[in-house]
Amino acid sequence: MEGETPGTNYTVTYYMNDGTATVYMTVPNVASGSTIASPAAPTRAGYTFDGWYKEEACTNLWAFATDVVTANTSLYAKWADPAATTYTVTYNANGVTATGMPAAEVVAANATATVPANPTAAGYTFGGWYNEAACTTSYDFTTPVTADKTLYAKWTANSATTTYTVQFSLNGKSGTKPNNQTVAANGKVNRPADPTASGYTFTGWYTTSACTTAWNFDANVVTNNMTLYAGWTANTGKSWTVVFNMNGHGGLIASQTIADGGLVNKPADPRADGYVFGGWFTDNGFTTEWNFSANKVTKDMTLYAKWTKGDSSSSTNGGSSNSNGSGSGGNGGNNTSGRDVTPQTADNSIDPRFILVFVLFLSGVGMIVYSRFSQMKYMSDNRRD
Repeated sequence: MEGETPGTNYTVTYYMNDGTATVYMTVPNVASGSTIASPAAPTRAGYTFDGWYKEEACTNLWAFATDVVTANTSLYAKWADPAATTYTVTYNANGVTATGMPAAEVVAANATATVPANPTAAGYTFGGWYNEAACTTSYDFTTPVTADKTLYAKWTANSATTTYTVQFSLNGKSGTKPNNQTVAANGKVNRPADPTASGYTFTGWYTTSACTTAWNFDANVVTNNMTLYAGWTANTGKSWTVVFNMNGHGGLIASQTIADGGLVNKPADPRADGYVFGGWFTDNGFTTEWNFSANKVTKDMTLYAKWTKGDSSSSTNGGSSNSNGSGSGGNGGNNTSGRDVTPQTADNSIDPRFILVFVLFLSGVGMIVYSRFSQMKYMSDNRRD
């Protein structure tokens, strides 16, 4: 301080301290022993103003709230290189146990903080970052950072009726997309059936179209409207095995090896005694029939034969006759009087023409034997006479 004289007025001079003797401003007639108001901050291209100091070397900061003028006074601006000055932006969960809280960020002076991913908390909906714990003024992430800063999370408690919509995206592939789901706040998504796409293998559901973070259906909860994206890997030279399940009837049908995206070769319809074949299905409950001319193979699979009971008379021998024909319901041996003879319908049935020939043969032999017997009897009678 220069020229201290109690009971008089003094002048306060502010210097830019930018390597020249430039005066920023002068305040005259300051009463001895009084404080002074802080002037508007000066500016300097490429630098950040960092306060007024009592000496040119900027060692002792002038405290406008407490320091008093007791002589003509010179104050010097301190300048900081923005590239060398950094500040820390800290994030506060604001009394809620949250997951995904962002780490503190070190930001260069006059730069902006990075907008972090939203945290989550069971029973709450995140409402943004605020300048104070009371959450009255939201923080603008385009604002340059000029000091250390703490940001506070705002939360709104979820009511019992809060629900969110979960959508599913096939991520550019064609196919049947799962239906949307309405999920209660902090509830879990029901895992849908895996989709299929010709030439690709499904790898799971993800939170972004880039498929970097998989959704865990057993652990993750829904806290906002969201879309889950299908992940895929391209198939290269893959082939799949198609197995035919006969469901307990008919003969075995060999499995087929089909190139990825190819069609299954339709086998001949199987047959089974007492049953009618009803087609091939993708499930044992017979809800979806396989279309051999349109459906393509994109994974190992099993096709199930469907059977329904047919009319037993169309696939049996017409009764309980045993193999020698002496039973009550078969051919009845050679006794055909008083009833119709029903031919067998199985593959081993006797041709009626054979029966006719056999009867004619027996009739001819009988006539020959009778004629021979009559001739011998006539000759015997003549000898006696």
